[in-house]
Amino acid sequence: FQDNEFLIADLPGIIEGASAGYGLGARFLGHAERCNVLIHLVDGTNDDIIKAYYVVRDELTGYGEGVPEKKEIIAISKCDALTRNSSIEKKISLQNATGKRVIILSSFSQTGLDTLIRETYKIICNKNAEYL
Repeated sequence: FQDNEFLIADLPGIIEGASAGYGLGARFLGHAERCNVLIHLVDGTNDDIIKAYYVVRDELTGYGEGVPEKKEIIAISKCDALTRNSSIEKKISLQNATGKRVIILSSFSQTGLDTLIRETYKIICNKNAEYL
């Protein structure tokens, strides 16, 4: 996949109430309609990552327009700020809550980036991705 390219859109405006127009609301959610895959980054330093995940999922559901049905990769970000055991515990709890595999990710240490890119590319190319 190293010789291929794909476009990534960052949608940071999805906050609680976005589907009802709070924050940047539907303006950001509308961008998600054009995406082939959603990469859902959950801040690993958050005390309740399951709630944080479902706040965004609820906003996607509230918005509708086919966005909630899009393929999704879940990653716990900022894991460099956590102990290894804490990262693994959070990964397991989020996997259990969602029924999906979760990637441990750190942009700072570049942990998990290759996996994230590879799985995203597999989805875009309609290949068998593991993290769905």
